[in-house]
Parts: sequence; structure tokens; C-alpha cells
Amino acid sequence: MEADLGSYRDLVKGVKIFADGSFGGRTAALREDYNDTPSRGILRLNSEEIYRVAVKAYERGWQTAIHAIGDRAVLEVLKTVERLPKGAMRIEHGSLVPPDLLDYVSKLKPEIAVQPHFILSDTWIEERLGERTKWVYPFKTLIERGATLMGSSDSPVEPINPWLGIYAAVNRGCPEKLAICKHTIHEKLSFEQALELYYRPTKKHPSLVILNITRPPETKKEFAEIKATKIICRGRIHEPRTVKRENKA
Repeated sequence: MEADLGSYRDLVKGVKIFADGSFGGRTAALREDYNDTPSRGILRLNSEEIYRVAVKAYERGWQTAIHAIGDRAVLEVLKTVERLPKGAMRIEHGSLVPPDLLDYVSKLKPEIAVQPHFILSDTWIEERLGERTKWVYPFKTLIERGATLMGSSDSPVEPINPWLGIYAAVNRGCPEKLAICKHTIHEKLSFEQALELYYRPTKKHPSLVILNITRPPETKKEFAEIKATKIICRGRIHEPRTVKRENKA
């Protein structure tokens, strides 16, 4: 934080720190033991430690992005958000959010960057969390509670294609018959809601993206094949670039 950034200072927009680990490695910090291991994961930073970093970042005009997956980590981060100016901190992931933390979300209305494709890749989530699976990746409820959600991929861990993330948010693993579907089918987003996670133009920066579809897609293959045919941003027309990527449809 104290490093001399020189000419790069204007390029720095924020900092990222980690409050815990992952569900896969059983290092996400939980308030109760994992369903398949007598462990509650690892809390890397408590709310006071997070606050000290976030304040220093805010003084420099930077936003702090804080990785928090387990409910214990999410609680510590929400405690910090409550002490900071609006917009000073963004939660990365915010994966396990039980009802009491949803009430906290209603009060604070935080920014949360979510990665919908985790729904498809975390095939073992019920083994890790048991009944708590019903509180994982609650996108619809978070939106209803006033949180500002932003979609991202978590690439290279997950596919970079945003349409696969949108597919996951809309279908919740139900076509794949994943366990998370039966626990969280009520959290399905509409196509329009899922699209807004990734594309939200403002009056200050209006834009328009024209797609190669005439109706909302249904199958994973249809989602993966969506492409932009024209992009209009700040009055300029941009032709989409061709990027080689693996859709994993």
C-alpha cells in the first residue's frame, strides 16, 4: 500500500484482499463445521484487519474488493462495509448468505461481484454444506434485498464466456440435474435479470449491444453461441473482435 507507483498511480483503481478461501478446498470460513469435515475453514482477515486496509485504500481514492465466500467471512466483511462510506468496498463472491446475513444485506445494500458459473462447477456443494446449500449463490434474493450485483467469470478458474454465466444464473443447474437445483430453484433469474448482471448502461455512459438472437436462448448450446453483431458506446460504433475461446458448451 505504501509502494511508490510513480506514473502507474492513475492506472490503479482498487485493491483486492482475501477474507477466506474456497468451498472446494474447505478453506472458506464458515460459522459451523463443513458437512463432510470437522472444520470451519480459515478466516484470513477479521473485520478490524479488513477495515484498516480498506481505509488506507479509500484515502487514495481506491475501492477495496474483498474475497468472501463462507458465511463467517461474509459476516466480517459486512461489519466492515457498515463502517465505510458507500461504495468504498465491493464484496467478491458473497457465496453463502443465510437469512440473518440477508437482513444485514437489506440494511447495507452492498456491491457484490458474483460468478454464476460456480453453480455448474461446484457439483460437490451439497457434500460440503449439506442443508446450507439452500443459502448458496442467492442471486435473486440478494437483488430483492437491495444489493447491487455485478456478474463476472472468475476466469481462468471458470470459462470466460459471459453467456455461460448467464446460462447458469437462469437455469441453476437444473438441466444438468445438479443437487443445487433442488435446493435453490427459487433463485433462478429471468434472462433479462441475468443479462443486467453483466450489462448495465447509464445515462452518463449510454451504450447499445446488438446480439445475433431474436428470442431468449433456452439450451446451453444456444447461450454459448450468442455473439454481439454491433456495439455502440459513447456515440461510437464498434465492430466486435473475433476472440478464440473455449465455450465448453
